[in-house]
Amino acid sequence: WNGSRNWLKSNCRRRGRHYLPEGSPGVRFGSQTCRARMSSPEIEPGSRELMSALLRQPVAFVLKGYPRLSESFIAQEIHGLEQRGLPIHIISLRHPTDVKRHPVHGQIKAQVTYLPEYLHQEPLRVFAGWRHARKLPGYARALACWLRDLKRDMSRNRVRRFGQAMTLAREIGDFAHLHAHFLHTPAS
Repeated sequence: WNGSRNWLKSNCRRRGRHYLPEGSPGVRFGSQTCRARMSSPEIEPGSRELMSALLRQPVAFVLKGYPRLSESFIAQEIHGLEQRGLPIHIISLRHPTDVKRHPVHGQIKAQVTYLPEYLHQEPLRVFAGWRHARKLPGYARALACWLRDLKRDMSRNRVRRFGQAMTLAREIGDFAHLHAHFLHTPAS
């Protein structure tokens, strides 16, 4: 319970003293409340039932590459969360390149999805992602933002990341939380 409580507290989006909108169920942490969207609003805020319901919802980890020997701490974090009962799905922007693997990678049970690393190698998958993403709310705003960034820094990586984002939008499924590990490549 404590490990799950700490994970939930550290991974909820913080807004002042509250983590998500007022009126949604929440878990108290001292004087702060972590609020999470739930399909069962009748669950008492701060209850073990709320924590249990939150921990049944899968979390998607977006990583630059998986598995990577140099990032065994991420694998240990994922393994620890799995041991606490949290369902995890790993989304990797790159296929593995390391010859050696850390033993903890063999203990992780999470499903891994590899996004198209080079868009020209999986054009139908990227096209299907675009057809899906362009119908989503916020697509026009995201496209405009991406085009501004592309003008500022015209690179293949910017094009690749937008193609991967559209593919991810189509293939993401139903997750309680999308966690980008590191604020650089996975979050872009």
